[in-house]
Amino acid sequence: SCFNDKVLKEDIIKKTPRINEFVKNLERYHEQGYPDDFIHPGADKDKKIYYLKYHFAPQWTNLGRDPKYYSHVFDISEVNSKLKSYLEEKWGTELEDLHARKLRIKSVSNLTDESKEILKEFYKEDYQIGWC
Repeated sequence: SCFNDKVLKEDIIKKTPRINEFVKNLERYHEQGYPDDFIHPGADKDKKIYYLKYHFAPQWTNLGRDPKYYSHVFDISEVNSKLKSYLEEKWGTELEDLHARKLRIKSVSNLTDESKEILKEFYKEDYQIGWC
């Protein structure tokens, strides 16, 4: 869903790669940034590069390696139930329904076995820590 939302819909990338091409280069993009001919000419290159890098980064790079640091960790499916209730209680106010994108996850059948292995390796630490 991140590929669909951030790569296909946001019009950042000049020549939109197919998903397997993007996955094949994911680590290079993440570590070295995106090539000049990759970013749409009208985009603020520095902002968009960081934006893509942030959204595809492994969870541990933003959340850390110790889930015990957090008193609560909510699944995205709990935004309007457990998270909303928690925040209302914490802040002593009633909140409107919270919004989480409800994009239907497309089948991963378009991913090659090679792409699946690349993704498993790239996000391996997230799974080991428990962020996924």
